Amino acid sequence: MSEWLNRGYHHLSEEALVSTLTSMYQRGEIDAYHDDDMEKPATLRQFLLALGEMDSAMHCGVTQDGGKRWEDLAEPDWSRFFEDVGWDGENVEITAATRERLIELVSNADVLWQCNMSVTDDSINQFTPWEPLAWKTLPTGYRASVRYEQIPFTPRPREEIMQEHSKNRRRYVELRRWAKSICGHDYV
Repeated sequence: MSEWLNRGYHHLSEEALVSTLTSMYQRGEIDAYHDDDMEKPATLRQFLLALGEMDSAMHCGVTQDGGKRWEDLAEPDWSRFFEDVGWDGENVEITAATRERLIELVSNADVLWQCNMSVTDDSINQFTPWEPLAWKTLPTGYRASVRYEQIPFTPRPREEIMQEHSKNRRRYVELRRWAKSICGHDYV
């Protein structure tokens, strides 16, 4: 079950997880559908049976109520949200909540996606409203279809990678020491 539910990052026991998901399902915060019938929601019994089956073909999602509850707890910064879809070997469609965020993503494509890409103001389309998730509507979105080129992978000797790691680790320790000297405590 932990494989099925994002590899257990929730750190709940199986009993606590099933209890939590049951409660969320009963409150209408998540829904479930069998992949062979996406029109008819699964019953609670079907949902619970599927939790115990690794090969179950069930789709689960957050409802409007579940999304609202998560949003109240997580307080996400929707201006940072983005989607990248349609990677076809030459083009990708990137959508973001702000023009600046879209440009930031494209400008950092080498780090984010190991590719080079660029975008012009003319290629960015503003649209309203934007529904980044089935339960979330934002007033505006910005979308661009962007050409990209993969950065070729260049193998490096293990010694070079280890030296770079050591250098980065020393810098990290120095930054933590510096921060502690200013703030008077460690950051965890």
